Amino acid sequence: MALLQELNAAGWLTTDQIRRRLFCGRTANAVSKRLRRLAGARYIAMARTSSTEAGLYRLAGQGKLALVECSGLSDQDISIPNQIPRKLRHFAAINDLRFCFEQIGTEGSFTLLFFFSERELAAHFQQAVTDPSDILFCLSRHGILPDALAKIRILGGQREQELNLAIEYDAGTEQASFFGRTKVKHYGALVLDSRVRVGDLRVLIFADRVSRLVSLMSQVVRHRAPRHVFYFAPLASIEQENWEGAEVFLDPYDFFVLTTQSGKTEVSECEFPDKPPRYSLLTLPARSPRNPSPREESPG
Repeated sequence: MALLQELNAAGWLTTDQIRRRLFCGRTANAVSKRLRRLAGARYIAMARTSSTEAGLYRLAGQGKLALVECSGLSDQDISIPNQIPRKLRHFAAINDLRFCFEQIGTEGSFTLLFFFSERELAAHFQQAVTDPSDILFCLSRHGILPDALAKIRILGGQREQELNLAIEYDAGTEQASFFGRTKVKHYGALVLDSRVRVGDLRVLIFADRVSRLVSLMSQVVRHRAPRHVFYFAPLASIEQENWEGAEVFLDPYDFFVLTTQSGKTEVSECEFPDKPPRYSLLTLPARSPRNPSPREESPG
């Protein structure tokens, strides 16, 4: 049942993702045998992009019936995908992020309140409520469909904070300037326009290569995005136990600054007396509601 629920949420999962998530400690061969038995009974279905690629699994008819009977989900809550995702690497990375966020426990300093991928959000965006305080309404108003949307609760002493997290994975298939013209500008406009309605919002961007992260971070500064909104991390950095407390996130304004020379504005690298700061989810600086404007820059 746990596998069927994961497939309903994720759409498609690879054999390795299923093994890491639900069959920890088992061999890949043992997991494959179990999955073949479930596929033979039509609880799940398997597909391949080619004969040399690993199998991909989704829900099948008997699995949907089992969820309706045993999980309390209605028929409308269950979706069986018809096609393999076109951008499979991107799709798989979002489900890897889902698993990492689901590791956040329900006790201690962090609680994951929800995690919805783009696949799950897309249907809701078409029926976004007209309540200006709803984050889906605010995102759709600014033409933003994030790769995933999550919400966490952080407890620190007597203080309780809830963070809305728009999550993006960048596969490096487009120019960094495209990321700046679309994601940075749109998220920046949303924060400045709806900062009270959307609550405490952070945009977390993940990529595979550090060099790619550097290019994306410079775009945040180039477009004068608000401070304390965008944070970056390598995807591999959160594939560890208790990652939410580890200092893995980078603030672009710790690395770059806008300077003006001979009347021309450029993005320049900051000089560090020591290594630049890193942040965990617990220590991400909060935006001040009294100063919603983008970071002011001094001419260099």
